[in-house]
Amino acid sequence: MSGSTLPPALHPTPGSPVAATAAADPSDSEQFFSGAVAGVVRTVSRVVASLGTKTIAGTIAGLSEEVMGYPLDLVKTRMQVHTKPVSALTVFREVIAQNGVTGIFKGLGPPLAASAFVTSALFGSYSAVLAQLHTHPVIHEHSFLQLNVHNAIAGAGGGLAQAFLTCPIDVVKNRLQIEGMGHGDGGHGHAHGGGGSAFKLARHIVSSHGLRGLYLGFGPTLMRDVPGYAVFFASYESLKHLMLGDAKRGDDAEPDGGEHAGGPLAVIVAGGTAGSLYHLSTYPFDVVKTAIQTQPDTYPRMYKNTFDCYKQLVAQYGHGALIRGIGPTMVRAFPANAAGFLAYELTLRLLP
Repeated sequence: MSGSTLPPALHPTPGSPVAATAAADPSDSEQFFSGAVAGVVRTVSRVVASLGTKTIAGTIAGLSEEVMGYPLDLVKTRMQVHTKPVSALTVFREVIAQNGVTGIFKGLGPPLAASAFVTSALFGSYSAVLAQLHTHPVIHEHSFLQLNVHNAIAGAGGGLAQAFLTCPIDVVKNRLQIEGMGHGDGGHGHAHGGGGSAFKLARHIVSSHGLRGLYLGFGPTLMRDVPGYAVFFASYESLKHLMLGDAKRGDDAEPDGGEHAGGPLAVIVAGGTAGSLYHLSTYPFDVVKTAIQTQPDTYPRMYKNTFDCYKQLVAQYGHGALIRGIGPTMVRAFPANAAGFLAYELTLRLLP
């Protein structure tokens, strides 16, 4: 594949590339961006510290999932933006031919660096909501139904909190992942100057469009993560409940569903299955999100909103466009989430 031409991407090439800037003194917008990032990190760090062991366990779980599943995530993103169906193996070969073996980890920096905050928001919010439901239950009778309903509500709350962090991360990550495919300013703008960093790309987006530019695709992100994590946590706790039996889930169980009782096999099966169900239940929204976040940086926007993007994709490529990339996603889903939940459970046991 060396020297071969990459297939065209889903979106047309923008009218002009992003000009590289290398000013000696930082502009006001650059100073604002740097200060904003520092402030966010400082604030989130305090929140993380106050949430306790479950948040720390969730952080370690997130790091495990991110590293283990990232190459397939990159392949999935590239498959989603192709103009025609293409196999995961073809995309993988293209990435290797274009960027070498290290190319399969292109764009890993943003999600890996932010995974501590993202998974802290997810697992911390989930545990906090579940604790409130334990005190003020929606369903008062202790039953399997209560377990499902409470975990679904808490999962939706965790997904809502996480979405505010994952959306800007995905905007940067997705544009880095499709760099060189000939679409979006994430590719062309960063190709200049020998390739740019995630920070430079984020700074460009903020200086051009304000912080709002980092929340492109926030609508489908919510539509994916709120119901998706309701399914995710409810299915995880339900499957673990069924595998372990009621004996290990007495009235004195922790409000989070008694993670400490989970044996390795139950955690692996429940965690892997929960991750798979999360993707199956909301995958079309992930495709729409990627299309919106990687569209050309021109005005008027190609896609007005979530449903306009959905209609355009279906009209031009058929309903099959809404499941492009699902193959590597599902291959990644089970082992990555099994490893993540196993790390989560083991960390909970190790922490005081």
